Formats: sequence, structure tokens, C-alpha cells
Amino acid sequence: MKSYTNLEQGKKLAEILPLESADMFLALNGHIPVMSKYIDDGLVTADNTAIPCWSLAALLDVLPNEISTGEEWHNKYQIDIRKYNGGDNTTLYQIAYGNNRGSSGSWHDMINTGERQNLIDSCVDMIFLCKEHKWL
Repeated sequence: MKSYTNLEQGKKLAEILPLESADMFLALNGHIPVMSKYIDDGLVTADNTAIPCWSLAALLDVLPNEISTGEEWHNKYQIDIRKYNGGDNTTLYQIAYGNNRGSSGSWHDMINTGERQNLIDSCVDMIFLCKEHKWL
């Protein structure tokens, strides 16, 4: 199971998220995750060569609990984290924002990530979707 963002994800997330939201860094000498320490706006490492890295817990903390697309109650969408059996001993994950406030009363997604093979990738995908729609 993937426990933290990879190098490419870390570089992209560092462009849109506050660096202090990262809870680790990937040292460029072997890509080993190490606990990070932030002072002001800069990442402090032994050799000053690192890419911020986010654990699953840190990514979940970044995602909003609710997204609002308007003032009315039916424009409030809650996060829904899903885990599916994908067959052949594969687990699939998906993150969505939705509600059951439509005329049918049944749950509907306003936005979702699609199914991914690990939750870290679903979180990263949803963070980019939220940023794109200006919900972060």
C-alpha cells in the first residue's frame, strides 16, 4: 500500500499547497521519506535538497469536509471516501463530493475522482479537482 506521495506528485502539490501542510519530504538521494521540519516558508533539510511529501493523513487534512457551490442548503456537498472490491484481489478507492438533497432524495455525486488503486492517488486527484474549481 502506498503511504505517501511520490516525487512527481510532491512537485505538483508543492506548487498549489502550503509547504507546511506537507508532513514529510523526499530526499533526492534515493527518494527516502523522512520527517520534515519547516521554518517560516522554507523546508529545512540536512543538505537542502528535498521535495515536499504528503502522507495519507496530511492529504485528508487538506481536503475540505464540505464544498459549497451556493448559499442554499442543497448546494452543500459532503466528502464521501469509498473503498470497493475491484475483483482479482484488487481494492479500488474513490473520493467524491455529493449530497442527497435533490428531488429524488438519493445520493448523487457532484464530482468524483474515478476509481484508483490506492487512496493516496485518489486524494491527490481530488486536491487537483478542488483547486481547479477554486474550492481550496
